[in-house]
Amino acid sequence: MKMKRIGISIVTVLALLIVTMVGFPSKAEDERPLKVHVRVLEQKESEEATLQISINNQSENTYPAETLRIRIINQENILEGWRIVKNDVVDEQESAHGEWQAVIKNELKPNAEISFEICGIAGEKFYKGSEIVVLVCGEDEYDSTCYGQYVYVPVPFTDVSEEEWFYDYVARAYFNRTMTGLTQTTFGPGEELSRAQFATILWRDSGEPEMNYEERFSDVANGQFYTDAALWAQGEGVVTGYEDGRFGPSDIITREQIATMLYRYMVKCYMGGNKPETMGVDLSVFPDSENVSDFSREAMNWAIEIGLIKGDNGRINPQGNASRAVCATIMTRFNDYLKSK
Repeated sequence: MKMKRIGISIVTVLALLIVTMVGFPSKAEDERPLKVHVRVLEQKESEEATLQISINNQSENTYPAETLRIRIINQENILEGWRIVKNDVVDEQESAHGEWQAVIKNELKPNAEISFEICGIAGEKFYKGSEIVVLVCGEDEYDSTCYGQYVYVPVPFTDVSEEEWFYDYVARAYFNRTMTGLTQTTFGPGEELSRAQFATILWRDSGEPEMNYEERFSDVANGQFYTDAALWAQGEGVVTGYEDGRFGPSDIITREQIATMLYRYMVKCYMGGNKPETMGVDLSVFPDSENVSDFSREAMNWAIEIGLIKGDNGRINPQGNASRAVCATIMTRFNDYLKSK
């Protein structure tokens, strides 16, 4: 079944960064004489982004001025109309077919680095793994000598290490604006997620629609960070609230609640109210299947079938709480699932 998004989609793309060197002494692939570092400095709601490109000479060679050429390529032509905004080391060249080209006008000595910034409209969101290829070469020829490495766009969080299993999930959630940090420098990957926070994540994913305040929940006051999110979620049927009329914004959300809210969100905002076709999962294969609440059983079947939830040490753990890192993982899998439909 083809899904149609109602709102702003989150696009996930693969990454490849290639450093190619022609006409210079060959090096083993793992030594990479020229190391390229791409950093996203800013990306606005208008989709205009600023990228910082740094090239470090890790070899013992000195490359004379104007002997190295840079080509930045993207197959989706998202680099059209880009321009230099901060630079004293490269000369921009005439570009075509979605490429951006420049010549390094300064001498590049051993262990030296050059850096410049370009700005333009990006049709996709950038993060670690964005589909952008940087070619650094000599002359106008290419051969089979090709050095590959991933684009590195670091997240600004001091508590999210690249060695952690959740790094790419957090990076994608952050740069796609699905999730923000607790502060500018902390993400809190191990912190538990509240119902208000998860409703806000879905509200943000839907395009942050503005809401006129009215008292729908006894514990949702006007002016809170989650007020619009809670009202939107209730209006869309994503959240029904508790039987006593509360929303429970500070309550820690459970795994089955996440599955249920995501399922309702997908049905209403992506599928026009139609439920997805599923094969059905036998929850009884999990030793704690009886702990799945009746209200979430359909959603949990769906979430497990498509791989949003993959078990917790062999158990479903439906009443277990979810950390922010787990939430970033589930949201990334969710959007990958939507894109595959």
